Amino acid sequence: MDNRQQKAQIGDDLPVQECAMTAFRVAALACLGLLLAAPAHAGADSGKLKNAPQAGRWRPETPLLRNLPVGTVVQTRISKVELYPGGALIERVGQVEVAPGDVRLVVPALPYAVAVNSLQISGFGKEAQAGSTFLEAGTLVEARPKELVDLENARDAVERQDQGLAQREEALQARLELLTGLAANAAGQAGITPDALAKMLDYAQQERLRAMADLAKVQEERALLAPKLEALRKDHTELQTKLQRPVKHVVVEVSVLGRTKIPLRVRYFLAGPSWRPRHIARYEPETGQLQI
Repeated sequence: MDNRQQKAQIGDDLPVQECAMTAFRVAALACLGLLLAAPAHAGADSGKLKNAPQAGRWRPETPLLRNLPVGTVVQTRISKVELYPGGALIERVGQVEVAPGDVRLVVPALPYAVAVNSLQISGFGKEAQAGSTFLEAGTLVEARPKELVDLENARDAVERQDQGLAQREEALQARLELLTGLAANAAGQAGITPDALAKMLDYAQQERLRAMADLAKVQEERALLAPKLEALRKDHTELQTKLQRPVKHVVVEVSVLGRTKIPLRVRYFLAGPSWRPRHIARYEPETGQLQI
């Protein structure tokens, strides 16, 4: 084949090469667009769900009882406190309406130091008969202060930032896999000229390098964000632990004859609070008087 025939053959192949190259780019860009768009939408949706009001969230001023026994909760108030040198006798009263049958009444969040042998339950009325009484351990989370709320908001913001970077990292990983697959498929296509194949591989390689650079940047941002996120989570856990205190719940098993309101009285002795007499004597030498 002379030079004129070779040039004519190359000239005839140019439209085929351009069409193949165009088709490759369109397919690659379309696939990449789908890969990048899907995580972006997923991230947006997850962000909306993250910020949406959650059912059952406790208001900042509401304490939270954990490990609460199963039963009908009886809210009580302190009606009397008697102080002694070794502690205090505390009386709480409350009322609850119950249906006929065997029920469990729960008086929540008494001090953890309450001794079971000092516990006295009375005031059930004519329609109810008390059975077993026992104590169960639990936890009371105090009302959430502004410090805890601010810390949770800061932690959640950094977590959302990290989740966005994680989704971007996943999309870039998928993009690299796609480019590698497209390059391999192009090399295996029949009838493609060496020049067109070289252009396709060069394009794929450039896109891979760009994706690898973006991936490295995202991974670096996540690495810089990780210590901040870990510190916020640690501070949040420590503050939550400080706001928690152990308590004991009183559980009373009661047999009720008819629907009625049960007036409940709970008395218990608590060591710690106490009363002791204290006398101060002052003697004045000038007047000879003693003041007590």
